[in-house]
Amino acid sequence: MVKNIIEENDYDPLIIGIWEKVNTWGWGKCVPLDECFELFNIPETSHLKDRVQTNFTYYRMNYLALYAAMVLIVAFSSPLFAALDLVLFILWMIPFVVVPHPFVLGEYRITPSCIVVGTAAVTALAFMFNVPFLGYFVVFHLLYALLVGLHMSFRNDSLKSKARITVNEKRKELIHKN
Repeated sequence: MVKNIIEENDYDPLIIGIWEKVNTWGWGKCVPLDECFELFNIPETSHLKDRVQTNFTYYRMNYLALYAAMVLIVAFSSPLFAALDLVLFILWMIPFVVVPHPFVLGEYRITPSCIVVGTAAVTALAFMFNVPFLGYFVVFHLLYALLVGLHMSFRNDSLKSKARITVNEKRKELIHKN
């Protein structure tokens, strides 16, 4: 008989939906830096959500490259922290790449909630045994979130980015239909 570690709940379809949505975006390609920084302005609050979504989708590889560059810079001052952060990053990103649906492992049924709780537990344990790294982690990720958040908010979403996103979505729809 299969036992549930965490009973199925309302969050499981939501978690799978997020994983699948991010998985369909693909990896894209890096946008040249001159285009990345060409036009900034103060956004209208009514269009802020659309601007952030468009910029995140269009510049996602640039944001990933920024994260990698920041990890490399931090690696010079604290290589152990950089390794730990890289392992945790990969651990958190696996569900977005693989999109695991509920499955059975031995006599236990693993749901998306189990995966999220397990990943959070591994992260908490990693920081309990490496307390000094918690400060690095918080400062590092706050700086990253600040840089990316400011860029997504103030970077004007161009027609080129909207057109490229639309073309990619249509192409993926055609691929999934076949």
